Amino acid sequence: MKKWFAIGLVLGVFVSSLFGAEFRGNKSVLVARGDTVQADLFGASRFITIDGTVEGDAFGACEIYRVDGTVQDNVIAAARLLIINGVVNDVVVAFAQTIQISGEVNGDVIVFCKEIQIMPGARIRGSLYVGAGELMLDGGTVEGDVQGGAGEAFLNGTVGGTTELEVKTIRFGENYRATNTKLTLFKPLNRREQANLPENLEVQIKKRPLFFLRFRFYWTVLGLFITGLLVYLIFRTPVNEYLDGLRQDFWKKLLTGFLTFVAVPVATLFLFVLVFTVPVALIVGALYLILLYLGYIFGALSLGEFLLQFFRKERNLGSVLVSLGMGVVLVVLLAHLPFVGWLVKLLVLWFGLGGILVYFWQLNPFKGVQKA
Repeated sequence: MKKWFAIGLVLGVFVSSLFGAEFRGNKSVLVARGDTVQADLFGASRFITIDGTVEGDAFGACEIYRVDGTVQDNVIAAARLLIINGVVNDVVVAFAQTIQISGEVNGDVIVFCKEIQIMPGARIRGSLYVGAGELMLDGGTVEGDVQGGAGEAFLNGTVGGTTELEVKTIRFGENYRATNTKLTLFKPLNRREQANLPENLEVQIKKRPLFFLRFRFYWTVLGLFITGLLVYLIFRTPVNEYLDGLRQDFWKKLLTGFLTFVAVPVATLFLFVLVFTVPVALIVGALYLILLYLGYIFGALSLGEFLLQFFRKERNLGSVLVSLGMGVVLVVLLAHLPFVGWLVKLLVLWFGLGGILVYFWQLNPFKGVQKA
């Protein structure tokens, strides 16, 4: 409850802070040592560095965000790397690839990241709420609770409250201390291989249901099928033309899908770095995600069409629905194959994505225009 209150408070602060705030944007944003920003700071650039003091909140979207000085209120950041060596006197909310905290945070820390490191000398006077691939508490102190989930966790610091985590693997250092430690694991903890197990350790084993018994499996199948059905009903002629040319330019479609899959995120990131093209980057990113989803649907439809063409005489609405349903179910099932499932999913996506792009390219709206 406290976590959601903190998030709601931050959102409220964000809206109210738009009035009277200081906006900065360039290749880098710097609050130099000895300088003071008397209002809230909004920064959008490649680098944001706070060596001085921000009297209000500090909002930022960048590649590298450093707080070596003091922020009197909240820090709200979206970055590849967030480093807090200084002092934050209220809440930290961050979305990042890597987060490093070696300074002092006098409120809660709410983070979603690939990796978070609470370094020696760090002190969080509130609680730590985390969703991360890797959590490392190495010599730092969290005076409140530690709650959330992580793929891997290494705990070697002090927790004043309760540690309550859902993790895949965990290790404890000799300096780990907590009032209580509650773990949710997916397999039993091997106590013989674990050194420095804490007192008051509670372990709950969470069994993973088979993938076809999970709600997500049926949600995915139903979502893909319904979206594909709507696309076909609205764009029946273009979809039929796409299916007519299904067996042509196989490798061209696959390669086009792969190149688009890789190139668009790079271009979008470049647009973000330029700062003044951030709105364009957001539009491109949204269109890219939509196109990926449609590519997955068309890839599944293509697979079903390949299989069904040997058993039907002509294409109609019923046969397309059967192809779509069969393709969606097969693709979702194949995606759960051990070791190669991810590759099958990517190949289907690349083919469908490339097929859409090649189809529109071959429309060639200028083919009827005569040269002067």
